[in-house]
Amino acid sequence: MDKIKEEAKRIGISALMVLIMFKAVFYSESLISIVKITMLFYWLFALPGFMIMCYWKEKIDFIERLVIGTLLGAGIFGMTSYYFGLLGVHVKYMIIIAPALTIIAGSFLSRKEFI
Repeated sequence: MDKIKEEAKRIGISALMVLIMFKAVFYSESLISIVKITMLFYWLFALPGFMIMCYWKEKIDFIERLVIGTLLGAGIFGMTSYYFGLLGVHVKYMIIIAPALTIIAGSFLSRKEFI
């Protein structure tokens, strides 16, 4: 449980750092808009990919898992959205379904006794 709290704290700190970077880049936007963009970025790409990368948490450091996981999450989100679209799922539900299923799959992958 302590490791989960430590990982959540690190993710929160990284989200705050991304928020500050986004505010510096998009300085003319309001803070509320930047917070929404940061939260959406983490929900769609960073958290699902990070959860999948938790399978390698003993071998790869936190920052590496977060960066690689974000890229992996972007790819997985695009792929799952495409296939759910082929199945007939409406686009407005993709923002909820695809990341949630990827986070659930990643949590099962991180438990090594299931593999």
